[in-house]
Amino acid sequence: MNKKPFKTHAYTKHWRQQLLADFSGRKVVDGLDSLCLHKTFKTAIYMKHTDEVMSARTRSPQRLRAMRESKLAPGVSPGGLFSSDNSLMPAAFVLYLDFDGVLHPHPVWVTKNGPRLGAEHRAEGHTLFEHTALLEQALAPFPFVQVVLATTWAQYGGGFSYAKKKLPPTLQERVIGCTFHAKHMDRREFQAAPRGLQIWSDVLRRQPRDWLALDDDAFGWPAWCRDKLLRTDETLGISAPGVIDALTRQLRAAEEALRSG
Repeated sequence: MNKKPFKTHAYTKHWRQQLLADFSGRKVVDGLDSLCLHKTFKTAIYMKHTDEVMSARTRSPQRLRAMRESKLAPGVSPGGLFSSDNSLMPAAFVLYLDFDGVLHPHPVWVTKNGPRLGAEHRAEGHTLFEHTALLEQALAPFPFVQVVLATTWAQYGGGFSYAKKKLPPTLQERVIGCTFHAKHMDRREFQAAPRGLQIWSDVLRRQPRDWLALDDDAFGWPAWCRDKLLRTDETLGISAPGVIDALTRQLRAAEEALRSG
């Protein structure tokens, strides 16, 4: 990780002070020690600073004009204008998406022939990404939803691009980034943090107006945002009874809040 000190212009100082205020006094979170929290939030601050620098560099008149002319839903960045993890505008609504245990059963094994489901799940007829069409249908009425990948698929091999291409085109168009950034994050420190803290770190950096996580992993999830986790069954994923209904209810509520806000 880059060890250069952060610039201390007013906005960054305000954001860092707010972050420290939010978490002052928190020593342990669901069994996690303060060192783990410190590393997680240090990464969040660094990534936030990086975004500010990238935003300043990319505010060219041509790009701003393209933003004004864009007919996409509010909060959706025009395709091709920005790198996947450095959108200039905060997202209106971010869906943090895991793959294993959500779009297909967990676990998935890495083999010399690529990722594979376990023999037990294959014997039952399960396939990789078997529920992507179900997610497409669920998100179709909500064009304001953007997706951030929160999956180990983005940490290995081809990284973010590889993981994104595993989704169908309509879902790929919604993807604006992932929680892991190989250029700026230490892989071992990132993997040592529970999924909930990995996502919360990204929320602090990205600052969406609202968000929700689809994940089968609830271990170590911060209590203060536990209501943002829509937990799935590790085998049935989003096909389990009630999951799509719950997702739809939360997205409708978010839509109403965005309209009224």
